[in-house]
Amino acid sequence: MRDILKPFHPARDTGQASRRGRRTVIAAAAVATSAAVAASAFAVSARAATAEAARPQVTAGPGHWVQVTPKGTENIADVGLARGSDGVLHVLWATQAVAHQKIMDTPLSPKGAPGKTATIASGLWIASYPDATVTPSGLYVLWNGDKTGNPNSPKGTFWATRPLKGGAWKLGGNVPPVLGAPDTTTSETATTGGDGKPWISYTDTDALVVLHLGQKEAKIAPTQCCVYYPGMATDGKSGVTWLGYYSNITGRQGLFLQKLSKNAASGKAARLPGSVTGGNSLAPEQRIALTGRGKGRGGVFVLYGAGYPTYKSLDLIAAGAAKPVKLATFSGFTEEVAGDTIAAGPDGRLWATWWYGNGTSPKLFVRATTKATNTAFGKTVTVPLPAGTNTIWKVYTSAQAGRLDVVALLSRGSNIAYWATQVPLPK
Repeated sequence: MRDILKPFHPARDTGQASRRGRRTVIAAAAVATSAAVAASAFAVSARAATAEAARPQVTAGPGHWVQVTPKGTENIADVGLARGSDGVLHVLWATQAVAHQKIMDTPLSPKGAPGKTATIASGLWIASYPDATVTPSGLYVLWNGDKTGNPNSPKGTFWATRPLKGGAWKLGGNVPPVLGAPDTTTSETATTGGDGKPWISYTDTDALVVLHLGQKEAKIAPTQCCVYYPGMATDGKSGVTWLGYYSNITGRQGLFLQKLSKNAASGKAARLPGSVTGGNSLAPEQRIALTGRGKGRGGVFVLYGAGYPTYKSLDLIAAGAAKPVKLATFSGFTEEVAGDTIAAGPDGRLWATWWYGNGTSPKLFVRATTKATNTAFGKTVTVPLPAGTNTIWKVYTSAQAGRLDVVALLSRGSNIAYWATQVPLPK
């Protein structure tokens, strides 16, 4: 059932050119393997894969990688990141056992060491990949799905919360799906609005759905097939929340940025400059990279690749601005960018991350602003990868003062899992 219900993910190429090294969904056998070991970040057997299992001592921090999810993680799996006031980074992820899914939390200490994996929700008939956000009242993890698969089963958006410091996860309620949108969807994306309540978005074949927690789900334009990979962020000064998404709708391709208000769109979506070339565009393969700069600081920033049939540059644009800033340029298929992401530190400093793939040998790069309040970036550093890495599928990041936590979905040989490291502020 999981393979049938799994959300469709488009190819990167929406034009006629052929892309090398296309990503494929892993086989059902690998999914079953993932489910057998999902409860432990270092599981090597079903017996070891319990949240209570003793965790071996590992070396963490800059220059070291630690495994976060089990081998057999799907190569399309997204995770959510949320950091508590104690500095602990919670990595939220979903297992993939048919009719027995779980939402899990693997915490990483401020120095990057993994803690004991906890089960937040279990026995779920189906659940999307979760996202997470930090609110003034605590951490939220949110996902979409169907609790039991029975006719009267709770469906829609679910959540759980925990205190900002310490404590344990507590299951919340659910918001039923909007009419015409399914209860089993692509990954959630989440952020915290100016009122301190979570915003959530997801997509389906003919639907772009938003939810401001406390209200009902709502469809916003476009309502054609298809839009993908939504990302969200909030301006810490104005309190305005923005939604980014990728569209492959004929005549409306590219990356778009939409302002939100209450529980609906505000004004028209704007297409990001350079995201379409000659009517062709490249789709990202994870949430659109958006970030604000934290409470009291203005601006929402989008990091994205521009160009076709490969990205020619990595651009940064502020919401509402007309022109982007170029952070890097690339030489075609010899430097083929496979993805990017962005995060802001507690001081407002921006951290840009991107990586090579799709036929180019995998490499991971990080660049940060020289000051906490500007958009002038310092030097680019290359982050060493774990031995045997042959593919970088996805990367999500969370910034601390003076360092960046990098959580990357990697293939090492035939095994796929999320791994984590830390990158010091480049000097």
